[in-house]
Amino acid sequence: MFTTNNLSTCPRSQGATDPLGVSMRPAVRERSVCEFGVCCKREAVPASREIVRHRLSRWGCGAEAVESACLVVSELVTNAVMHSGGTRMDIRIQWTAETLHVQVHDDGHWHPSVETPQDELAERGRGLTIVAACASEHGRSTTAAGTTSWAVIPAL
Repeated sequence: MFTTNNLSTCPRSQGATDPLGVSMRPAVRERSVCEFGVCCKREAVPASREIVRHRLSRWGCGAEAVESACLVVSELVTNAVMHSGGTRMDIRIQWTAETLHVQVHDDGHWHPSVETPQDELAERGRGLTIVAACASEHGRSTTAAGTTSWAVIPAL
């Protein structure tokens, strides 16, 4: 289970604290936007997934879109943890009438590639393929401030 102690060495942005101990920015705690920051550690994967599930369910988003968003968040956060070399991530979800926009920004620099696993039982190499299967669009951009990975998921 994720606790505040798991990510206690990570600098927190100002704002209220989510029940899972993750920094929430009050300016975007609206019905259709949720933004939160976590440390770039393995523990951030289940914590981020749970926050997204909680928020989308609370907003009344459909079950299929919630599951797709949780899967996409898990994959994008895992990629940032495994490949960015960063220390911090900001995750943003936005629900519009037809879509869910998911964004994961890390403060590291990386260039993931779509790997095709040689072995169908391999544990790695499917993340962006899974994102592509769930999303109508996805991509990433890199700047001096870090890398942003994003996906657009149908919310209907």
